[in-house]
Amino acid sequence: MSNTAEQNKKIAVEYIEQVGGKGETSLIDKLFDENFKLTCTLAGTITSRQVLKDKINKIRASFPDFTTSLLATPIAEASSVAVRYAAQGTHSGAAYLDVPEGMPQLKQEKTGKKIDLTGIAWFDLKEGKIVELHFEETAIAVLKQLGLIEMKQ
Repeated sequence: MSNTAEQNKKIAVEYIEQVGGKGETSLIDKLFDENFKLTCTLAGTITSRQVLKDKINKIRASFPDFTTSLLATPIAEASSVAVRYAAQGTHSGAAYLDVPEGMPQLKQEKTGKKIDLTGIAWFDLKEGKIVELHFEETAIAVLKQLGLIEMKQ
């Protein structure tokens, strides 16, 4: 593996563990290119560092114990990194209304409901900065766990 691929893997892991897992939004300016694009089922499309910081802070206000962890060794090839991760949290804070259009909102505060999701994050990096980040996660399971949708048997 090249030094660049290894460095890119470290950047991806830092995002998952520190920004996602601990809410360290101060790292966003360091990790993300000014012209990045992030897409995520539960968060929509984000192209602004400040919007990303605000989104993470809102998630943590609703799920104060939100954590993420790696489920497998990240795979890096040249400028791309794939990461398999898990996330958990308890809705013990504010209502969560900051969702993409058409997605149900969590309008109640402090429901005590727990979420447990898994996903894959695909990072594209250029010159040591994230230029694109795409999340594929178990969004339907999260909505069901929060009681926002009902699954028919």
